[in-house]
Amino acid sequence: GILKCYDDLRDCTSLIEKKFTEDQPCGKACKEILSRPIFHRHPVAGKLRMIASYTSWVEKQADSPKEMRDGNKLCRKCNKMEHSTEFQKNLLKCSRCKSAFYCSKECQVADWKAHKPFCKAVSSKATKVMRFNEQTIYGFVENNYFSILKEIVKVSIETGKSKGDLLLELDFYDSSKNGRGAPALQTPPQFKVAVSKGYFEGSRPNEPDWFYKNVDRTCYNANIPMFVKSMKDLYNRLTDVHLFVLARPPDNQGFGVYRIQLQSPIKKNHMFSQDTIDAATKAIQDGNFGPISSLFGVGTDDDRRVRMALGGGLA
Repeated sequence: GILKCYDDLRDCTSLIEKKFTEDQPCGKACKEILSRPIFHRHPVAGKLRMIASYTSWVEKQADSPKEMRDGNKLCRKCNKMEHSTEFQKNLLKCSRCKSAFYCSKECQVADWKAHKPFCKAVSSKATKVMRFNEQTIYGFVENNYFSILKEIVKVSIETGKSKGDLLLELDFYDSSKNGRGAPALQTPPQFKVAVSKGYFEGSRPNEPDWFYKNVDRTCYNANIPMFVKSMKDLYNRLTDVHLFVLARPPDNQGFGVYRIQLQSPIKKNHMFSQDTIDAATKAIQDGNFGPISSLFGVGTDDDRRVRMALGGGLA
């Protein structure tokens, strides 16, 4: 049906990039539909929000060199990362899974033992879907940054954990019977911040409901070992500037774990560093906006937005 057509669009990223940007008729129609509250709970609206999230990220990267448009990639082995076009262009890509990058052949060879369990050959179609999913997630995090930042501060205070021990959980799959949209694409969007080790250590109390633990035990037991291994692997490779993200894709085929990093547009500070979280905590708890303003640029649009987002405390 019509909903399946929208799902199939994920395989046509070039078409989306050409036809669904804000200056194109399809993009304008998409924006108009999503702006009307009467359509917010319509089944198609959830699909359009997914496309809009993707194109939002693409448009913001439009002026960047091609090598920079898929986010700022880093070496999987040594975590080296530079924002320069030259560095991004010269990164080596795993020819099999096309999702692991290295700054040198030495790092690629040294990492093979750790990377091998997760390395699977992918088709051209699967590569496009992975790109769509990843850029949709980047778009979501960027568009909802201040809400996510506030929730990170809240959970950090409640648990006593630093940002590096927290995880952002996103669900882009519409599991409702009436097709009213995925949780991450609701208005307002739904997401969860929790202690990351609760997903892969001990009794794993933070496992999401969509792991089928209480639905299909056979499926759960077959897949949980790889999930735990993947989560631990990425957790051990996190740096201070990254946000740990777990996401269920819109096709409900498995899960994705990501290291997301953002930089403030003007000051180029890392928006998920512990320094940023500490500055946001001071703003919320003490009303001291000096540190967070200096990170985003005093008097800038970002400064005004962060003051508006954090000025109401954690209520």
